[in-house]
Amino acid sequence: MRRFERIYDVVEPVEEYRRGGYHPVHLHDIFNDRYEVRAKLAFGQFSTVWLASDQLRQQQVALKILKADASKDSKGLSILLHLSDSDLQHPGKNHLMQLLDHFEHHGPNGTHLCLVLPVMVSDGEAMTITGRPHYAAYVQEVSRQILLGLDFLHRSGIIHCDLQPANITFSPDEDVDLEALLEPPEPSPVRWLEGVKTDNSAPEYLLASQRRRGQLDGVEPSKLMVKIGDLGGAAFIRQREQRPVTPTALRAPELIHRMEWGVGIDIWTLGCLIFELATNEPLFPLGTFGLTSEQIDKEHLYLIEKNLPPPPPPPPLIGKTAPKPRSVASEGPAGAYLVELLIFNGRPFKDHWAYWVRSHSSPDIGVQLHATGDVRNGFVFQIKRNYDFHDENSECPSTRIPLQWIDGKFFDERAMMNNGVFKLDDVPVCGFEASVYKVKAPEKSLNTVTETAIAEGQKGQKVNQRNCQTWIVESADQLVRDGIFNQEVATYLHAIEQ
Repeated sequence: MRRFERIYDVVEPVEEYRRGGYHPVHLHDIFNDRYEVRAKLAFGQFSTVWLASDQLRQQQVALKILKADASKDSKGLSILLHLSDSDLQHPGKNHLMQLLDHFEHHGPNGTHLCLVLPVMVSDGEAMTITGRPHYAAYVQEVSRQILLGLDFLHRSGIIHCDLQPANITFSPDEDVDLEALLEPPEPSPVRWLEGVKTDNSAPEYLLASQRRRGQLDGVEPSKLMVKIGDLGGAAFIRQREQRPVTPTALRAPELIHRMEWGVGIDIWTLGCLIFELATNEPLFPLGTFGLTSEQIDKEHLYLIEKNLPPPPPPPPLIGKTAPKPRSVASEGPAGAYLVELLIFNGRPFKDHWAYWVRSHSSPDIGVQLHATGDVRNGFVFQIKRNYDFHDENSECPSTRIPLQWIDGKFFDERAMMNNGVFKLDDVPVCGFEASVYKVKAPEKSLNTVTETAIAEGQKGQKVNQRNCQTWIVESADQLVRDGIFNQEVATYLHAIEQ
């Protein structure tokens, strides 16, 4: 039943100010005895977002206030905390919205989760509706930063699921007074319908976003900071019980066909996102009004077939057959340790590889050794001691391939497992670790093109890229030389390297 007169400005639905819905907010309200509301930034289906002044640290922040119903068992909060606690050294960490603070606020419509986040000047939705054309340097720089953030997210075991323009945020890479850049507030009064009992569930007025359009039009791409935001719909790779919240027109084919899905849906959405940021138009302009879900799916698949070329056929195997996984006994000699290859799905990029030394206590608890990093910034040797795949913060591989049972003389389980306490390390404590440590982790090797070369129309110098897979293959050769691995193991790893 309606309780309010309709408001025709671009604001959140006034009828959602009810039990379980939005929290009523007014300018200059103070939350948690610390954050003073200064302006309206945005609203969404599950929250409102405000510019606030942090009176403790004397800085501007974004205050995101979730609906009461959306605040219960918030997956978004658990993912933000997981990322905040991440010890993964990756440049993409700076391109994800970081959680500064969080607390609960009790109001007339229930208990609301409040997230304090860095404040950003604009978002991708505002950048695309201006109609201003975006040149190649802009698209390349924005895409680079989004890719770094998305790669960090995936390597942290998380799928975003909702990578739409409104969830990509922009700011200059220098401090700005955002309040000075905003439009003045234009309140839309909230009026109760005659005969409806009034209460304090709704504010006295609603505000449209005070962000100005085109605020960043004159900023050079190299001076933009781009961050991926809104992880409220994200999912851990190993916990995908529900269908993702991906907007209809951004769904990957596996979602349209209701098939098994994974990180690939983010890559598909990223392609749609980059197209829209470049052209200000959606890649698949899908109309949904008055259509059934079956009709929408059919129209979506038609647009995909119409706008995209068919995928290339798989390359033929010339003169060789695909290598078969090694046959390794389920149990080894007394005192021996099973070494496995862990493969983490990196599609559409190369998979991430790591060694796994299984403990004697459990096949899912052990030591992970790998070269972590990326070809742009280089890799570092890392050991994860007493790593437990059952821990909720652990990243699980997509594939585990047994390689060989190794004589126990090359291992020291007590030292390797750090006496049963998880630890990130880079110092070898046994013969196996010392052997792989002899192979230096790859340095940065991304193909680059200098600005001078671009201006002169030259091609960048091609370099041979070394990565985590290269390190595994080269360290396997070293293990053979040290009499730890059989030659067949190294040959197999060479054969399956991407």
